[in-house]
Amino acid sequence: ALQRAQSLRYGENPGQAAAFYVERPGAGLGGLTQRGGKELSFNNLLDLEGALLAIEPFGDQSACARLVRGAETAVLSVGLEPDDASVNEGDACAHVGDMAGQLETTIQVLALKGNDAIAAAYPVLPLNLHPVGAGPWKLTEMSPGRHVKLEAFDGYHGGPPRTRSITIDLTTPASGNLSDPIASGAADIEQLPEPVDADTWAAFKRLPNVRFIRYAIAGYVAVQFNLRSGRLFADPALREALDRCIDRTAAVEAATGGIGTAIASDVAPSSWAFDPELEIPRRDPAASRALIEARGWRTGSDGFYVRNGRRLAAALLVRADFPDRVQFATTVASQARDCGMDLTVSRQSWDDLAAMITTWPHVAPGSKDPFDIYLGGWVMGMDPDDSEHVWSSERITTAARPDDTNYIGFSDPEVDRLFAEGARLYDVNERAPIYRRIQAILAAKRPYIFGYAFGGKVALVPGVESAGGDLNLVSPFWNWRMSDLELKR
Repeated sequence: ALQRAQSLRYGENPGQAAAFYVERPGAGLGGLTQRGGKELSFNNLLDLEGALLAIEPFGDQSACARLVRGAETAVLSVGLEPDDASVNEGDACAHVGDMAGQLETTIQVLALKGNDAIAAAYPVLPLNLHPVGAGPWKLTEMSPGRHVKLEAFDGYHGGPPRTRSITIDLTTPASGNLSDPIASGAADIEQLPEPVDADTWAAFKRLPNVRFIRYAIAGYVAVQFNLRSGRLFADPALREALDRCIDRTAAVEAATGGIGTAIASDVAPSSWAFDPELEIPRRDPAASRALIEARGWRTGSDGFYVRNGRRLAAALLVRADFPDRVQFATTVASQARDCGMDLTVSRQSWDDLAAMITTWPHVAPGSKDPFDIYLGGWVMGMDPDDSEHVWSSERITTAARPDDTNYIGFSDPEVDRLFAEGARLYDVNERAPIYRRIQAILAAKRPYIFGYAFGGKVALVPGVESAGGDLNLVSPFWNWRMSDLELKR
C-alpha cells in the first residue's frame, strides 16, 4: 500500500492539486531531505527522479570516481565552485550527485528573468565559500567547545567596530544555573535557550537591572474555526462572542508561565508589516452573551445556550503532547462556560490531527462529523506574504483538493486581492499598508482567534548599547549591526 509522504505545491501544471506517495518510507526519493526553498511540486520530483536515473548506472565508487573530474569541470565552466568533496567523506557517488544538483539548479536559474533570476542565483554563487572582504573582527583564538576570541579588524570597510574584543563562551551552564553567567558578571550578553522553562525565566527576571530582548518568532498558536456552511462557528457572531469571552493575556500567562506573548495578528510584532494599532479585546462576558442571544440562542436548563434543539457546544481539539496548548485550551473552555458555551477539551495525537487537517472533509478524530474548533499552530516565514497559503481562497480544500492548506474554508475577495498586490511590490513602505489592511480584516472577521507566540530571549547587563541608536527590544534583528554594539560602564 502507498503511504502519503507530503503535499506538493502543485501537480504537473499550476493549479492542480498533488501529493507525494511512497511505497517504502525512507527509500528512493522518499529518503531525501529538503534543506530549504519552496514546497516541492510534481515537476521538482520528476526532475530529481531523472537525475537519479541518470547516475544509476554509475552506482559503484570506481565508476563515480571517473566522473568526478568531468563533473567538476562542468560546474567550474558555469562560474560555480564545486561542492566540497570532504563533506561526503570519500563517497564519490554522493559528490557527483551534489554537483549534478548544482548544475540542475543552474539550469533552472538560467530560465528566470530579472529579480527572480538574481534571487535564485544567490544560493548557488561561491560567495559563501570565498567571502568577499572581511568582517569587523578577526579570529585570534578558538578552543572547540569552550570559547572563541575575536579582535577588532581596523581595515574593515565600515570602519573599526565600537567593541575592540569579543569572547564567545561556547559552554552551557548546568541545568538550573543558566542565569549564573549574567549574575556573576562573567557574561554581558546571554542568549537564552528556546524554549526556556518557567523556572529559568523567573530566575533571570529576578536579576537586578538586567534588560531583555524579547521577540516573537514567525509562528503562532491560534483557535481555528471551521467556517463552512452548517458548522457551529460559521456564524461570525459566535466567533466574536468567544473572543469577547476570553481573557487572552491571562490565558497565555497560565499556559506558558509568562514565556509566551499574547498576539492579535499572524504577523510578528518585530515585522515591518505588523499593525501596532491592533488590540486584543478585553474580556466582557456580558457583551459575549448579548451577541449570542441576538442570534436567537436561549439559556437551557443546564446553563448553556440552546437554539432549535441544538446546544452551543463543541469539542476543542488540541495536541496532547504540548502542555502549553492543553492548558491554553483548558483556560479557554473554562472561560467560555461563563458565557454559556460548552467547549470540551479533546486531547488528540498529532498523527490524528494531521490526518484531519490534510484529509477532506476534515472529520474530527473519533467522530463522523467535520471539526468545529481546533487549537493549532503555524510556523511562518519572515515575509508576511508567506501566510497567503493559509488565507487564500484558491487554497480552500475541497473534494478535488483534499489536502491543501486553507482547511477552515476562509474566503475574502479583498484579502485575495491584497495578497496578490503585495506580492508584486518590493518596497516595504508600499507593502506595509497592504498587509496591515489584511490584519485588520482578519481581526474583524475572526477566522482565527490568535493566541500566542513563543520567541527568543536575550539578557543584557546594564551598559550594553548601540552607537547607532536605541536597541529594538522586540526584534530578532536587534543586533544586526554588531559593529555598533558597545559596553558603557
